[in-house]
Amino acid sequence: MGVGQRGTDAHPFAYSIVPVPVSVIFLRTAWPVVLGVLRRGLTCLLTALPTIVLLTACGPSGSTQGGGTIVVPLPATPQPEPSGIAQLQPNLKHIHAIATRDGGHHLLLGTHTGIATATPGGSPQPIATGPKGDVLQLVHGGGSTFFAAGHAIGVWISNDDGVNWGMASPDVAGFDVHGLAVDPRNHTDVYAYAVGKGVLVSSDAGLHWTHRAGFADNNYLTGLTVTGDGTLLAGSPELGILASTDRGVNFVPVRNATGQVYSLASASTNGDVVIVAAQTGLFLTQDGGKNWSVGDPNVAITGVAVDPANSSHLYAGTADGTLSTSTDGGTTWVTY
Repeated sequence: MGVGQRGTDAHPFAYSIVPVPVSVIFLRTAWPVVLGVLRRGLTCLLTALPTIVLLTACGPSGSTQGGGTIVVPLPATPQPEPSGIAQLQPNLKHIHAIATRDGGHHLLLGTHTGIATATPGGSPQPIATGPKGDVLQLVHGGGSTFFAAGHAIGVWISNDDGVNWGMASPDVAGFDVHGLAVDPRNHTDVYAYAVGKGVLVSSDAGLHWTHRAGFADNNYLTGLTVTGDGTLLAGSPELGILASTDRGVNFVPVRNATGQVYSLASASTNGDVVIVAAQTGLFLTQDGGKNWSVGDPNVAITGVAVDPANSSHLYAGTADGTLSTSTDGGTTWVTY
């Protein structure tokens, strides 16, 4: 079973793969161009897409101004998940983010109260030295290094596999960080998205940060990931999954109809593998976005990860604290 329709066995993560429908106009007009952007790095196309393509990608709620630039209004009070999920599933055990580096023998979890660690079959255990607060993002930074970020806690770093944590830099202390990513080709390149600050970039593993002016200055993003070929992906509440080939200056929509995006993850060595937890399901592509499978939106998946050493090993967490894993690229899932 895969990550599409619910299967017949008892595990809530057992789905069969089904294709995700896209609009005819978007499929015929935008998708070949977008694939060119993703796979061949044609940055110039970011500003050349016709307005009708962008409108089709974002749906009726999108808008254009300034010759086709899409602007998503910044919410007055940004929310990490829709109120419906919060009402149905209290967030006491909510998993926002997942990271690992050792084949899943240990997972680091971002929760509403800080960072926890988990092992197969065991209960998550809080890490006392980590940030105290709502941890929305966790990413592997190469070797034994991990980064964490979240609501009004800035960016944190651990250099001993998550045992001890400290602030990465005073440059971003206290920022409301909703997106965090490390370039797998060069682990010193780190990206963050902070509400009201836009995209921030570090070229020295988080020690110093500079503002990257562009799309995110006027658009609200949720989550970041850098694929194995260097494409920066982001989530948008209104536009779905976005892609940038110029290090976060410009973004174009590459998959719409996702609803709120909670978490994105990609393979370190394979730019074709991307997994996204969103309001309308768990989105998974193994071929650079040519085809997507989608999971049941009634299962509130809020955190995802790809093992950096093996792109077939996937992890997912839910709003009620359930952890699941797949060792075959999402075809079958079992309880972690």
